[in-house]
Amino acid sequence: DILECAKEHTIELNWHFAEMCEVRIELGTVQATVANVCMEMMMPDCDCQPQLMRGEDEPPSGWVSRRFDEKVPAPMVTWRGKITGTTRRLTIFLILAGYNT
Repeated sequence: DILECAKEHTIELNWHFAEMCEVRIELGTVQATVANVCMEMMMPDCDCQPQLMRGEDEPPSGWVSRRFDEKVPAPMVTWRGKITGTTRRLTIFLILAGYNT
């Protein structure tokens, strides 16, 4: 992603996962597993650490709604930080099939 600006800004990059995914963070790398597939996600050029949320009310985050007036907790990962001027953020995804937890 390229974020274009001239001054300092607080940014958030949010990633939402299905409620059946098991998501954890280890050493700044996000690992999401469902069935026998594992995905790893990292932002190597970002100086902030990812945060995992699930079913938070304030602010509302980490929810999915599959039907009207019904919500269930679901993992959400946020990278939050400050940037000054135009900034590039690289997100790397590794998909691992046949992963055994």
